[in-house]
Amino acid sequence: MTLMRKETAEIPEATARLATPDAQAVLIEAGRTVARADPSLILTVARGSSDHAATFLSYATQIATGVPVASFAPSVASVYKARMKAPNAVAMAISQSGASTDLATATRFLANGGALSVVLTNTADSPLAALGQPTLDILAGPECAVAATKSFVNSILAGMWLLAHWTEDTALADGLRAIPDSFAQALAAPTDALVEVLVRAPELTFTARGTDLGLAAEAALKVQEILGRGAVAHSGAEILHGPVSRMAEGHRVIAFGDPGAKGLEAATQRLSVQGAALFHMPPVAGADMLPPFLRTLPRIAAFYRAIEIAAGDIGTDPDNPQFLLKETVTL
Repeated sequence: MTLMRKETAEIPEATARLATPDAQAVLIEAGRTVARADPSLILTVARGSSDHAATFLSYATQIATGVPVASFAPSVASVYKARMKAPNAVAMAISQSGASTDLATATRFLANGGALSVVLTNTADSPLAALGQPTLDILAGPECAVAATKSFVNSILAGMWLLAHWTEDTALADGLRAIPDSFAQALAAPTDALVEVLVRAPELTFTARGTDLGLAAEAALKVQEILGRGAVAHSGAEILHGPVSRMAEGHRVIAFGDPGAKGLEAATQRLSVQGAALFHMPPVAGADMLPPFLRTLPRIAAFYRAIEIAAGDIGTDPDNPQFLLKETVTL
């Protein structure tokens, strides 16, 4: 069994840890801290899979609260040393390892500029964790595979728990308590059709709207990491501007939203008309009972399972992607 398969199988258990009383005590207080701060802006600080988790949280937060969320470029602080003005803002840093210099520097610069720093990490004794006021342990457990799986999911869910307690959204909290079962359903579902797409396509395009865009970006990254193939993710709006010109006959497109998903249907219809081969990530049994923000999230677990199988089929080792390391430390 590969490490990636093992850790993907641990997702339901890892997500359930965030609902335990000890975890909830920290998350509730963190939500109250953000509510008291009453921010007018949230700046996310992240790279790689963590940045895709930030994309998911960005849409959910803006829709739920009306507070604008923007991605902060860490190099503005770490390379260019720009002094930031961030009063009445929250700097939300997300990192599995918490070890990268640029993320810590950016978070510190934003805090010095007046922002409340909130850190989501899987490594509670990391340099980044020391900067959080508060710091949230995402409780994914040790993750040894190079490709992030359960840490990506738990980064999103820790952020969603924070949002639920900040906004006192009991329906969202109830959905978060129920979602481990949906992840278990996702991991038990057949993946043959998706595996075939992943094995046969020399390159892939992913598309989605809203929170699903973070899932599409994460899936594209995994194709690059695990299969060593070209993959990109585009919003269902942006794909119609330039990228649509290369979606010719047979080009494989994977959509993370449902066929009639709000804002996505026009794009997928256009792609179908010009001959692109569309694959919609199938729904997970029972997930339609979850709150809207959470209904498609379990599909990323099914994707992780499928890509690990596809890697074996084409003869690559998902635990040893070429040229990659587990912890990427950048300036």
